Amino acid sequence: MKRESLIAGGLMLLPLLFPVTGCGTGPEPDDVLETFFFDPEIIDGDALTAFAYEVIIGAKKAPGYTLAVIKDDKLIYKNYAGTVSFTPGLLYTNSFFVNNNTSEHYAEDSTFPLASSTKFFVAAVIFKMVEDGLIVSINDPVKNYISEMHYGDITIFHCLTHSTGINFAAATNKQDIAGGKLNPEWLQDVYTSQAAKLYTTGNESRYSASYAILLDLISRISGETADAYAYENIFKHCGMEDTFFDWTKVDQSRVLMKSQINATTGTEGLFLNSTRADSTGNAGLFSTIDDMANFARMMLNDGMFEGTQVFEKETIDKLAEPVPNWSRAIGAFQKTTVQPNIRRNLFPASAGPLAFGHPGSNGDGIVIDRQNNLAYAIMMNEGTNATASEYLLLANVFEKIYGLLK
Repeated sequence: MKRESLIAGGLMLLPLLFPVTGCGTGPEPDDVLETFFFDPEIIDGDALTAFAYEVIIGAKKAPGYTLAVIKDDKLIYKNYAGTVSFTPGLLYTNSFFVNNNTSEHYAEDSTFPLASSTKFFVAAVIFKMVEDGLIVSINDPVKNYISEMHYGDITIFHCLTHSTGINFAAATNKQDIAGGKLNPEWLQDVYTSQAAKLYTTGNESRYSASYAILLDLISRISGETADAYAYENIFKHCGMEDTFFDWTKVDQSRVLMKSQINATTGTEGLFLNSTRADSTGNAGLFSTIDDMANFARMMLNDGMFEGTQVFEKETIDKLAEPVPNWSRAIGAFQKTTVQPNIRRNLFPASAGPLAFGHPGSNGDGIVIDRQNNLAYAIMMNEGTNATASEYLLLANVFEKIYGLLK
């Protein structure tokens, strides 16, 4: 094993070819380009890297991954490892999407569709609009801002907590997603539909398409695109230059398609699925591990990033506030809950009781654990559906972080 180490600013930079023994189901050692750095005084980065490799790449959960850990106000670990697919040269194309990523390896700036983790960022943008006075209160009726909304009792809070009661499937005759393209009329149908609700607004929380309404609110209220508002007011202050809702702004040569191994045949496929081009607010945001880490670091530090107060501390408190008797914080999922929910499995046992964050079906997840002054994010092009076992994989990796802190 060859290593070239550079000690700089207390961080050890370790670019290396890193073969892991006992992982015969993963790529051959020469195919695994791995680069990582960590602060050896705070975390055993070697052990974390070996563990993540074994349970993700070695177990063929995904051909690669990228992981970042923040402690207090400091990035203490970042790693990207693996190959774009288990099968060299495997491509996916259709009339809409072409896999333009020609790299064989994960790279530091590999770009991922965040799937449902998009909601975590949409909620933050909504709260920033409250700070800016563009939204009076999250308890405002949506109808105050979208006049065609039929139901006057649905508030922004209900959209944030999936408690609108709207039957999204019955509210529209349009196909919302077709070949990765969003039908622009489906949300208008939701607003004007008088279809009966699934349940009384505010009575319960059911995972839904309500974040599509929130993304529309951002554009309507700000008078600009969600990308423009989010960048000018949040992303640029956190050094997030590679995070976009608008597919046309994404460097498509760095986007990783979802990869899935057929359990019966053993063959691999890359596919579109939630690698969407049009953001719905429920999914569709694209980002990199550096941008995810910067956002997590800002939230962990009470809204501060490198001397700039991006959010007020009270706003971060509100985003993390538990909703009584539900399985959520206001803008995310939360470890403390009274209702069974597979997304709870994102949170490791060692996380604080009010840790909050969001997973996505591409194998990504972000967690802010303010009780332990710790935050972490992971991204991979994992192709199975979001299930309890898949979220437990993330929690398994996250749990290892706590055990390796010094």
